[in-house]
Amino acid sequence: MYRCDMKRLLFLALLAFGWASAQDAEAVLDELRKTDRIIEEVRPAVNRSGVAEAVKLLAAADNAQQNGWAAYNARRLRGAYDLTMRARNWAQQARRLASVDVERVREEVRRTAEAIAEYGPLVTRANDQRANELWKMAQAEQDAARDYLGRSRYGLALKFTLAAREHGRAAFAAVRRSADPERVQRMVAKTGELVERATGPVKADGDERAMTLLTKAVDLQSQAKSELASRRLLRAVKLTLAARDLALRAWEQVRGRLGPEQVERIIAGTDELVDEWAGVIRRPGNDAAQQLFDQALPRQAAAREHLKQGRLKAALVETAAARNLVRRAIELVQPDEESSPGQK
Repeated sequence: MYRCDMKRLLFLALLAFGWASAQDAEAVLDELRKTDRIIEEVRPAVNRSGVAEAVKLLAAADNAQQNGWAAYNARRLRGAYDLTMRARNWAQQARRLASVDVERVREEVRRTAEAIAEYGPLVTRANDQRANELWKMAQAEQDAARDYLGRSRYGLALKFTLAAREHGRAAFAAVRRSADPERVQRMVAKTGELVERATGPVKADGDERAMTLLTKAVDLQSQAKSELASRRLLRAVKLTLAARDLALRAWEQVRGRLGPEQVERIIAGTDELVDEWAGVIRRPGNDAAQQLFDQALPRQAAAREHLKQGRLKAALVETAAARNLVRRAIELVQPDEESSPGQK
């Protein structure tokens, strides 16, 4: 490779200084003929493709090659060589563009549009300077991709839409850490409310098993608050959801005191959990979490139906199962604090 490059540089130097021999002229002629063959090989595929970029590049290749022949005939060998190599490069680019899968490009532009629509509200709410810069880039690139797609310039459409998606993801990543603590804080607060509601009935009943469960729930909730304050979000999520489950089990232990209104509150708590995390779990790439989430929804619907029919015990069983599935899904999508920026 190195020896070949050196020979080419020497050849160009000889042409540049006018020291070309008949052998050098023959070499340039060979390159011109080779480019002619490449252009003619490429032409049918480009014409069939209808890709505007490819057609434009092939036309440029034709023009450069014609000029290359003119330079050769005028014995301007260096110019002829440069022009034919330029023409060949454009023809090869045209061939690559002609092979672009147009439907794939349309699909990529659509996927990017969906990602931008999904990430947009979170990025906008966060109002983070770096994220905003990345977001503006993503939007401009996606606009350019749509424009190029509309003009059948598929290579550029693909290039810009993939760049837009990457910048969109980068913007989302920039705000995700700052956004998640708010979500986890709301979760911890809701668990605290549940523990308070369960405390009265459990203490009034005096059931030893229920009291033990409640005590553990209070302890776990206290740990969850501490982890949240230290921004160890995954630990906070796990602890507060475990506390919530224990508090509900303690409440259920004395369910002789639980009427439809209390069961409705418990089911509503699961509804809130589902609503709070649905957007995060359903983001692209969370397939395993989405499967768990999709399993939870019919269980929660069944809980609602049991409540409607007055089957309170069955309703509690179903909503607990739904809540557990959602909790497992959350653990899969909640970023591990060990990978958080600034932590080692």
